[in-house]
Amino acid sequence: MTLTFIWMLLSNYYLAFILGIGSGLYLLLRLGTHYRERWFDWRMYGQFLFASVTSLLVTAGMLIPEIWGITHSTRIGATFANGLKVYPAYYYVLLPKQLINGDDWHFMYWSALGVTSVIVAALVNVYRQIRRWPVISWSLLLGLVMMLIPAVGALFNGGMSPSNRWTLLLYLPLAISVMMLVEDLPTLDHQTVKWIVIITAMYLVVLIGTFIFQNDDQLFLPLIALLLTAGMIVASTTGFLSHARGWLVGLILVNTLLNGLYAVLPYDGSYAKEMLNRGEYQSIVANRYGGLDRSLTRQPGYRINTLVDQYPTAQKKNYNDLTSGLANIGSYFSLQNQYLGQFSTELGNRQYETNVPLQQVDNRTVWDHFLGVKDLFGQTTTKNQFDVPAGYEIKQTTAPKVDFDHGQAADATSKADLVTTQTTRYQTKQAFPLLYWQDRLIQHSPSNMSAKERALASGVVVNAGLTDRQRRQLLTADLTGNVKSVPVKWISNRLTKLNPADWQVTDPEATAYLRPTKRKVAHPSEVQLAIEQIKFKPFSRRETIKFLVKHDQEQELRPGTAVNTKFQHYVHWRKLFLHGQPDQSYTLTFNKQFELQQPPQTRTSFYKVVKHAVINLGVVQHKLPKQISVTSNQLGTYQIRAKLIVIDLGPKYQAEVATIQRHALQQVRFGQDYVQGAITTPRAGILTSSIPYSTGWKVFVDGHQQRTLRTNTAFVGVYLPAGQHQVKFTYQTPWLQLGRQVSWLGLIWFGLAVIVTMVKKRR
Repeated sequence: MTLTFIWMLLSNYYLAFILGIGSGLYLLLRLGTHYRERWFDWRMYGQFLFASVTSLLVTAGMLIPEIWGITHSTRIGATFANGLKVYPAYYYVLLPKQLINGDDWHFMYWSALGVTSVIVAALVNVYRQIRRWPVISWSLLLGLVMMLIPAVGALFNGGMSPSNRWTLLLYLPLAISVMMLVEDLPTLDHQTVKWIVIITAMYLVVLIGTFIFQNDDQLFLPLIALLLTAGMIVASTTGFLSHARGWLVGLILVNTLLNGLYAVLPYDGSYAKEMLNRGEYQSIVANRYGGLDRSLTRQPGYRINTLVDQYPTAQKKNYNDLTSGLANIGSYFSLQNQYLGQFSTELGNRQYETNVPLQQVDNRTVWDHFLGVKDLFGQTTTKNQFDVPAGYEIKQTTAPKVDFDHGQAADATSKADLVTTQTTRYQTKQAFPLLYWQDRLIQHSPSNMSAKERALASGVVVNAGLTDRQRRQLLTADLTGNVKSVPVKWISNRLTKLNPADWQVTDPEATAYLRPTKRKVAHPSEVQLAIEQIKFKPFSRRETIKFLVKHDQEQELRPGTAVNTKFQHYVHWRKLFLHGQPDQSYTLTFNKQFELQQPPQTRTSFYKVVKHAVINLGVVQHKLPKQISVTSNQLGTYQIRAKLIVIDLGPKYQAEVATIQRHALQQVRFGQDYVQGAITTPRAGILTSSIPYSTGWKVFVDGHQQRTLRTNTAFVGVYLPAGQHQVKFTYQTPWLQLGRQVSWLGLIWFGLAVIVTMVKKRR
């Protein structure tokens, strides 16, 4: 048992956590059904405790650093069970179908079912003999109850989102149930067969109702297997079928094979479409970024990015850009710590997700520059160029391609009229160095999200570790003129005034327009809509359907026509029901291009509560846009407090960037776990960086360890007095050394236990 626990913990901490809870529940079931007299068998508990403690000690070298990583990640602040007390109604309605149809894992909170259809008859056989098989019976019943409660899924998922991957534990009792049916098949009594037929018929009615309601064609093969199973059992008990066990096992194998094919056939489920064929990944990575990355140096110290909502490859799953040798800021999990997540939310990153805290930072100019992004990649078209941050110019493009079948104007007369698509690499000379000296301290960080971003070029915020004496030696950053707030008027598409604090959306195609009262800007600027607070309250389902049907009626303008209101009522009700709506989720779209999403609670690990955000509307040279359109996909009441912010990127910003670049750390050298360099400072200041802060960083100035500062919320820095300095930052995974020491203790303890056991047995 000890070796098994060690293997579990070394293989996968997350699955070991699930198996540990499952093993504890199994132990309780065994004690409650078979070994009631052993409830106070302390020797048995001692053995269980020994195996648990010893395995934890031995694996501590990996386990303790992992625990530190989890407790300091962006995931740790997630709302328990995504705030769900119960699942949406559709979950309970469609759950019976999931037993033999395992599609829609995401939709069903990762409920991992979809077993062979023979399980229906097997369950009837089990519960007809509940006293014979109490552990199997109670474990399956307990599993069913647990599947109905979101808190259980969250508990098995480390206290975070309600993910029902734990249901894989049920495969063991389900498989044993099928084995019992095969074993009992020749001796099944008529009452059991009768109940198998009745339950199968009732389940068939449920599946047919589900099919009609959801239009799920993937139930076709499971239904055939269900009917064949019942027919085979009846035929075997009435003598019409010899060698019944062999036929039933054959049917189970065929059903299992078809379940697998259903998932992986290329013309069928989404699961297959997400997979790659042999050699396909190599082909993808050879052409990511359109091949424009081949000319870039792989030396550390600078980063790359892609345009907003674009990824290195067409398959979004492959945007973890760890094999290119380049530092893409949007890489999955690559910079996932709690401070970086805090930094991203403080600046109102609308793309923030707990698993991918940065993504493309919404193409925000100062943010890209601050992170040292020198090169940007994007797929662009001649008719719809993406907005790029200021200072980035086209450096390289691929040959234009023409899709003659889509997106072309009907009146094209020459190739010049055709829309082309190409991959473009943009480059800037304004990227900040990875480490640089800054002598201007921001005493009080601005409350405005856009102003916080702009202040990254004007000075540095030191969040912890700076003494009062050191603070007095620094100059105060000048934040004046960095941003301006422009008043806006809210107008509906019906040309009436809107109150954003009480914006009632009763029409699914309603549009609001934000019109700036002033349009001129003195310098090139970035326009951002800072949504400082947003709340949404959906209408009830009855109200929502009423407004949707009314919209259908308003759309029919031809004389002598009418909308079938009863039919439309059902259509809207069905759609809302299957999507779990109305709920707290919504999508606001700005200028038909930029989206702000409040994810639904079904998004499990990607769920977040949106309270504020910044929408980057792009760079302007002389005038602000005439108006900004806003549409919503959900009916309800929005309470929005927003400001239109203009970030000045003129001479003051250019001078600040030039100063930062002059103050870069020189003679920089990188190692696997260190970065070092030299710098001369005319006065006291802060050596700051865009290297994510962690307690694993130590800094040495002229050979002496100094206090590592946390700067700009999320990054490492160090105080430097005036003079010439050699600076070295070293990194060790937090708690790694402690974990190693505990592992050695565990191995010694385990070895001693083995020796003592052998001696006792010999005696």
